[in-house]
Amino acid sequence: MDGIRVLYVEDNSATRDSFYRILKKRYFENVDCAEDGQQGLELFTRQPEIYDFVISDITMPKLDGIAMIEQMKRIKPELITMLISGKDDRMELIRAIEMGVDRFLIKPINYQMLDVSLSKVLGQLNSLTKTRKLEQERTEATRLMEEYKKAVDESTIFSIGDLSGRIKYANRQFREVSGYSLEELVGQPHSIVRHPDMPKEAFAQMWETLHAKKVWKGMVKNRKKNGDPYYVDATIVPITDKKGEVIEYAGIRDDITDLVLKERELEKLKDSQRKEEVSKALTLRSQEVLDVIPLPALFLKKDSRQITQTNGLFQELFLREWSLPAASAELFEKEEGYLYDDEEFPLEQRYELAGEEALVLIDGREFYLNLAPKQEGFILTLFEKR
Repeated sequence: MDGIRVLYVEDNSATRDSFYRILKKRYFENVDCAEDGQQGLELFTRQPEIYDFVISDITMPKLDGIAMIEQMKRIKPELITMLISGKDDRMELIRAIEMGVDRFLIKPINYQMLDVSLSKVLGQLNSLTKTRKLEQERTEATRLMEEYKKAVDESTIFSIGDLSGRIKYANRQFREVSGYSLEELVGQPHSIVRHPDMPKEAFAQMWETLHAKKVWKGMVKNRKKNGDPYYVDATIVPITDKKGEVIEYAGIRDDITDLVLKERELEKLKDSQRKEEVSKALTLRSQEVLDVIPLPALFLKKDSRQITQTNGLFQELFLREWSLPAASAELFEKEEGYLYDDEEFPLEQRYELAGEEALVLIDGREFYLNLAPKQEGFILTLFEKR
């Protein structure tokens, strides 16, 4: 039988050689021999983990078979054993049973009985082998999980939450980025690191996804213990039991704070460059100005408040649905908090009061307004608020 190692102990060399050949030929691939109980015990003690089955004569010099097996059982209680006796001694049999010997044979050996006994032993060994294999697989799976956990701990912000979102575990990266200790985090809701800028709707959608047993992904703005913001690219995974019921949630996050801040700096730079370009262009004549402004722009006539000229970007955005005269009347929506032109408070007056935060509402979209006076009217440049 592959994977099983047998120790056979017999002081009679002729018997030992003969029985060894039978064991090797008919039953086991790996068989070691010892000449007496003392040698058998020493051999077993050196590597108890490799032996699954011990066959031994009882009456031997130095150490008899029962005493030898008794000591082996102390080292390895699950060891399967068989004793062979040269006489039908009830006391020896009782002693062997009390000590936990699995099989007992009388010399001369009846090979039919031997075959029956060893068939049963093989069944036990087969079961033992399967159990051992499962244990090895579980041990290896546990080891691999520890390795994966180590990899996750070193590379991502990781946490486990219960069904209500309370923190059960937070790895080192989570603690270092947030500034909280493990004691401060465990038992607290994940909202302990939530930034107030995050809309409630985002988390409502997240929980709707998780309750459907689906993975949720998104960018989240969080807040450290000291109040500083940080940004994460988050993936939340529902963890289910064997019945498919969610038992907890695993959160895996990458810190993307540097990336977000750099993107915002780039946007500010682009906005600044656009404003500089607009400022330079305002020194040109009206249509030339409109043509070179890199944003939607128009010329508003001072007396009639009519739009008389526009650039291509403005036309693409608004003149597909409106004619130029209609646009003059309907362009700015008259909503509270936004600039619009009326007789009581002219547009230029409202613009002066609002300053750089001047906002207009067009087609339900918010635009910052830049107003530049010209001799016969105003050049209006629109920059959509994001």
